[in-house]
Amino acid sequence: MNRYSHVQLILAGILILLVQLLLMRHLTIFGTEGDLLLVWLVWMASWKDRTQVLLYTAAFSFLLDLGTEMWGVHTFAKTLLIYLTHTYLNNVSANRLIFWQVFLILLAMAVVHQVLIVLLTELNGIPLGPWNRWTLVSVGSLYTAFIGSFLYLIRN
Repeated sequence: MNRYSHVQLILAGILILLVQLLLMRHLTIFGTEGDLLLVWLVWMASWKDRTQVLLYTAAFSFLLDLGTEMWGVHTFAKTLLIYLTHTYLNNVSANRLIFWQVFLILLAMAVVHQVLIVLLTELNGIPLGPWNRWTLVSVGSLYTAFIGSFLYLIRN
């Protein structure tokens, strides 16, 4: 991979991070927001080397933590999720997936991610707001899966 590709990915990551922090914060459903950063990282994990994806994941998740004052929660949850699923995502991406397969993969990853977020915030005593934690897990995961599936459709 040449240097220009890294610059493109860094600029794309900054753009996605800005959209996540500035726009998605206002497009909530039951107090949850779709996680564009997670969708982007899953997409990257499907075709890039594990070490590179983990470095991008840690860096951009840390920046997301700074913007949301979650102090390491996103960094730990996203990095662990990408670490555990990278090989599976690489193997699955060799096949052409249809909409519902992409939706189910993203939904499963978003559920695990949201459960990790809820557990880590409970352990750290970070308030999540007035909503039931399992509503946040279910609605937030569905929201993220729908956004990612829609982006997959328009990408092709």
